[in-house]
Amino acid sequence: MKIELIEASKADKMILKNMIELYNYDLSEYENRDLNEHGLYDYSYLDNYWTEKDRYPFIIRVDEKLAGFVLVNKHSVVTSSPTDYAIAEFFVLKKYRKRGIGKIVAFEVFNKFQGNWEIKQLRLHKVSHIFWNNVINQYTLGNFIELENGNEVWDGPIHRFTNKLKKEDTEIKEAMDVLYNISGDKELIQLAEMRDKAIRDEKSRLQGARDEGREEGRQEAKSALAKSTIKLLRKKFKDIPENIIESILKLSLEKIEKINGDLFDIESLEELKKYL
Repeated sequence: MKIELIEASKADKMILKNMIELYNYDLSEYENRDLNEHGLYDYSYLDNYWTEKDRYPFIIRVDEKLAGFVLVNKHSVVTSSPTDYAIAEFFVLKKYRKRGIGKIVAFEVFNKFQGNWEIKQLRLHKVSHIFWNNVINQYTLGNFIELENGNEVWDGPIHRFTNKLKKEDTEIKEAMDVLYNISGDKELIQLAEMRDKAIRDEKSRLQGARDEGREEGRQEAKSALAKSTIKLLRKKFKDIPENIIESILKLSLEKIEKINGDLFDIESLEELKKYL
């Protein structure tokens, strides 16, 4: 499977315009919006992506077929902290969902822009809450802020994190560069797992020179990921028995990551028990 994130030119505007109609149709069950007199939802800001700076439009292709789009800008709903980039709109066609494509695309978008990120979701769109919680948690290894109830500007969850590279992050940067230079169909499929491993290794190394220090860092990473995974599972299944929660907390880091990665495919608590 070949996944491409392509910067959209002005010549691609009509393609984006058409896909945005599909996107807005998907969102219509969560937003109180009606069609205009031409039978369209329309999108007021599309032209701005080629007339204003700090706006970045992308088209997603899978095996060279149109599969969605991403719009990035710098418009923030949180004024108390600086924001460098924000996901304005993110859309994957239904045919290509639940295959890990959205996560791979999101990771690539984040890697293109280093800075303070903000991703907001509609209050009633529970699937998007789970998706972005899962993606951002894996990308940052739990190092993000979530405003579950939004703020005075936005009525819905808001996620914030930073991926600014510090001087000590050179090993992670090198790992990313290697990934982008790999050719073949599997490079983006491996992106999430390899990047997470690079970050874990780096964080473990920075814990200190002593072996016990590194092990402590790994345990802290496991604990943070377990708690975040349990939080996501509660959002999906509402009530999680205490014995299942206790079992997750005792799992290895690798098994917790497996649950996190398969979250969309786990349809019941019985299926979840197979991972324990």
